[in-house]
Amino acid sequence: MIRNGWLQSAHDVSDGGLFTTLAESAMAGGTGFTVSQDVRYRSDAFLFGESQSRVVISVADEYVNEVESYLTEGTPFTRLGLVTASDMVVDGVPVLTSAEAKDLYDNALGKIMA
Repeated sequence: MIRNGWLQSAHDVSDGGLFTTLAESAMAGGTGFTVSQDVRYRSDAFLFGESQSRVVISVADEYVNEVESYLTEGTPFTRLGLVTASDMVVDGVPVLTSAEAKDLYDNALGKIMA
């Protein structure tokens, strides 16, 4: 997928789980996201579980069909949502903007020390 130029980004899901991965990617790109939870899992497990071997990718609209066809050949995947302009939205509820999350992330230690 990388060699074909289909991916815009890729980030492993590790420390902090899916929401942290999405937030880190959004902050790095100055974007946001909208995601829908999988109702088969508890919200905390879905958003913050640190299970292994998961990667979040973003794909330009023109390559979505190619990527989904490629993954269907043997890689389990879930289409989570969309990259957006700035808000971090879970199940239709705005949680933070990318700028708010970046401020919290960049200044957490300073705020604790103050």
